[in-house]
Amino acid sequence: MKSRESVSKYRSFIMIFIIAFFVYCSNTMINTTISKYADHLGATSAVVGMVSGSFAMMALVMRPFSGQAVDNLNKKHLLSISMSMILFSTVGLMFSDQVYQLIIFRGLNGFGWGIGSTLCMTIATNVFPKDKMTTGIGIYTMGQTIAQATAPSIALAIVAANSFNYLYQFNVVLMVVALILSFYIKLDDNDKKEKFVFSFDIRKMIAIPAIMPAVLTLCNNLARSSITAFLVLYADSLNIVNIGYYFTIQALTLLISRPIVSFLADRFGINKILIPCEIIQMLALFILFMAKSSLYFVIAAFLMGLATAGIQPTLMGLCVNSVPLSQRGIASNTSYVGTDIGAFIGSNISGIIAGYFGYRRMYLIAIIPVLLSLVAYLFYIRSHPKLTSIKNS
Repeated sequence: MKSRESVSKYRSFIMIFIIAFFVYCSNTMINTTISKYADHLGATSAVVGMVSGSFAMMALVMRPFSGQAVDNLNKKHLLSISMSMILFSTVGLMFSDQVYQLIIFRGLNGFGWGIGSTLCMTIATNVFPKDKMTTGIGIYTMGQTIAQATAPSIALAIVAANSFNYLYQFNVVLMVVALILSFYIKLDDNDKKEKFVFSFDIRKMIAIPAIMPAVLTLCNNLARSSITAFLVLYADSLNIVNIGYYFTIQALTLLISRPIVSFLADRFGINKILIPCEIIQMLALFILFMAKSSLYFVIAAFLMGLATAGIQPTLMGLCVNSVPLSQRGIASNTSYVGTDIGAFIGSNISGIIAGYFGYRRMYLIAIIPVLLSLVAYLFYIRSHPKLTSIKNS
C-alpha cells in the first residue's frame, strides 16, 4: 500500500515538474525581453521598471490568499484555474502595442502565478521528508534552472528573427500545453470539498516562523531583479550583443552545482553553504559594475549561478522546515512573498537609480541589500541554531 502511495506521489511530482517547467520557460522569456519591448515602445527607465515590477506586484496581491487556498481547496482545480489565468494574460501580451497594456497584462500574468507558484511548490514538496527537503527543492527547481539556461537565448533569437508578437505566440503555445497537462495530474485531495472561508488572520496568510527566511529572500531578490530587468539594456549600452549567453551560463552553472550544493547543505548544514554564497553574489554584482567586455559578463554569470544555487533552495528550505507539514502551503507562500516584494521593489528602485546614475552604478548599489541579508542571517543563526543546522542523519 505504501509502495503504491509512493509511486503515486512521485508521478504527481514528475507531472508538476513538467507543468512548472513550461511556466518557468514562459515567464523567463517574458522577463528577459519585456524591458527591451517597453524601451522599444518609448518607455523611460522608471517606466520600464514599472513594467517589470507589475508582475511581482500582482503576484504579491494574491499571496495573502494563495497559501490558504492551496492548503484548504482542491489543488487540481486550483492548478487548472491558475494555468488558465496565465494563458489569458499571455494572449493579452500578444496583442499589446502600448506600454500601459504591457503593465496590465503582465500584472494579470503575475496574478495567476501568485497562486500557481505556491501551488506547484507545495505539490512538489509534499513528496519529500523534512530531512531531504533541501535536496527535494533542489530537484524541483532544476526545471526552473533548465528554463533559465535555454529560454533567454531562445526569446532573444525569436525577437531578432521575427518580432515580439511571435515570441508571445510561442509563449501562448507553452501555456496551452501546461493547461492541458493540469487536467491529467492526479492528487490525493481530488475529493476535497471546497467549503472554505478565507480568513484575514495574519497567521493564516503568513507563516510567522518563516518570516525571517522570507526577508532574507527579499533582500537577495532586490539585487537579482535589477539583473533580470535591465541586463539586456545594460549590455546594449556597452555595445555587447546577444547577451542571452549570460543567462545560459548562469543557468548551466545552477544546473550543475545545485544538486551538489543542496546535498552538501543537507549533509553539513546550511551555514557552510549560505554564507559563502552571499559573498559570491556580492562579487558577481561588483564584476557587473566593472563590466567592459563580454568576459566580465561570463564571469559574473558563473558566479551568480553558483551563488543562486546555494541561496535559493536553502532559504526556501528554511521557510518550509519552519512549520509542520499541514502548513507548508502557507510557508511556501511566505517564501514567495519575499520573492515578490523583492522583485517589485527591486525593479522599480533599479529603474529610478538607473535613470539618475546609470546602469553601471545601479549594480554597485545592488550589493547593499545582499550585504544586509548576510548580516541579518548571522543574527538569525544565534536565535535559531537548530533550524539553521538541519542535516541528514
